[in-house]
Amino acid sequence: MVRSGAFLHGIKTRNPLLLRENSRSQAYFGGRNRKDVLANWEHIDAEIVTGMLASSLYELGLVSAGYQSEAPTNHESTETRNPDAFQFTELAAQVMWDQNTEKQEASSNARTLIVQPNFELMLLQPDYPTLYKLLPFTKVEQIEMVSRLTLTQESVRRGVEAGVGVEQIIRTLQMYSQKELPQNVLYTLQDWGRLYKDATISQIILLEVSSEAIADEICASPKLRSLEMRRLGPCAITVGGQVSLQVLRTTLEKEGVILHIQGDILNAREFTSATATSGYGRRR
Repeated sequence: MVRSGAFLHGIKTRNPLLLRENSRSQAYFGGRNRKDVLANWEHIDAEIVTGMLASSLYELGLVSAGYQSEAPTNHESTETRNPDAFQFTELAAQVMWDQNTEKQEASSNARTLIVQPNFELMLLQPDYPTLYKLLPFTKVEQIEMVSRLTLTQESVRRGVEAGVGVEQIIRTLQMYSQKELPQNVLYTLQDWGRLYKDATISQIILLEVSSEAIADEICASPKLRSLEMRRLGPCAITVGGQVSLQVLRTTLEKEGVILHIQGDILNAREFTSATATSGYGRRR
């Protein structure tokens, strides 16, 4: 546990302008303003740094905060308190500091996952790399020293929708599990995999021109390569799905090509909304 006062004293001693180094204002580098900053450092900069410990870093799970006395229970009080002490968590140790290579290798070889026949997954110790691999396709029950998650049909469906196929789910479980997967879990996952077929929907724009010569000219133009065109037939050309209608119109009109639009063409936001609420992507 680190006392906030000692931590702030170290910052002020080593780099008191830590929060202001990248400021575009040149006023901070003037002598008088520097003196003003240092004179008020405990009331401004120190409070900001300590506030980050109690808010952003705490919410990310990187630190735990400590207080000398309990926070006021009066709901009418608007007073906010910064912590008097803090401690880095196991997650912070993994993501903020380099670990010894041998320890990393030993950790990577030590499998912490147990897959039970009742579809419950248990991580026997804080193992965040493995946990993050499991989150896309599991239901979280408990995240603590020993974490518990559950495989359900809905959680597996959510994983497939996020791009994690059932075969990949099985490989992930086999890679991190201490033992072979229970046969009923393996067979059930395979059954669910047969229910959920993964497919990708994309929208293309089709250009139809009046002659093959015009199609040749459009496809050969260096100025139109950014449109990712592909020839489908003598007078038919497709345009890359990432090209907006407005960009297509502007680019072609500069080359003397006038567009005539037939039917309804969705923009990217409309198309994403339509695919999320129809067919395979519909939530039940």
